[in-house]
Amino acid sequence: MDKGPMMSIAILSKGYVETLDFKVDFPFPGPALVDPDCVAKGNDGDCKFYKCFEEQRQCGSDGILLGFGYNSCKRFGQFYSRFTKRGKAWIDCIKPCITKALVVKYNESLEAGQNCTELQTETFEAQETCYQDCGFCDVYLPNFKQIRKVVSIPDSASDDALKQVVKNEIECVSDLLGTDDGTDDG
Repeated sequence: MDKGPMMSIAILSKGYVETLDFKVDFPFPGPALVDPDCVAKGNDGDCKFYKCFEEQRQCGSDGILLGFGYNSCKRFGQFYSRFTKRGKAWIDCIKPCITKALVVKYNESLEAGQNCTELQTETFEAQETCYQDCGFCDVYLPNFKQIRKVVSIPDSASDDALKQVVKNEIECVSDLLGTDDGTDDG
C-alpha cells in the first residue's frame, strides 16, 4: 500500500553514511496543530474562524462550530443592514468577543472530536457574556425582530441559542425594572 511521500534519513555510523528510505502517511495521527492564520481569524471576529476550528476539532457539520457558530455568525452578516446603528455596533462587538473567547479552546490542540459537548457549553457561556458586555440590553428592543430572525433560523443549536437570547432578555427586563431575575444563585 502506497502511504505517502518518500522520506530519507542519512545516518552517520562508524564513518559511513547509511540512508534509510521510508514512506510517510500524512497527516500524522495525534493532536491537531494550531494554525496561526486561524488564531488571527478568531482574534478578528472573522466567521471563517469557525471553519478552521472545525478542521481541528471535528465536531461535525451539525456541531457547535459549524452548525451553530459559523451559521450564526453568517446570519448576523446577512441581517446586518437591517439593524440600527447601535445594533450594528453591537454585532461588531460580539463577533470578535465570542471568537476571541474560543481562541483559547482552539489553542488547546485536542484530538479531533474531543470535548465537543464541553465546547458547546463554553460557546454559549461566551455568547451570553459577550452579548451583555457589548450592550445587549441597550440594543435589544429596537432590534428585536432582527435578533430573533438571526437566532430562530433552524439549525442544530437554534433551540439553545433561542434559550440564551430569552435568558438575556429576562436579564434586560429585570435590570430595567430593578428586580432580581431569579437566575443568580448567589
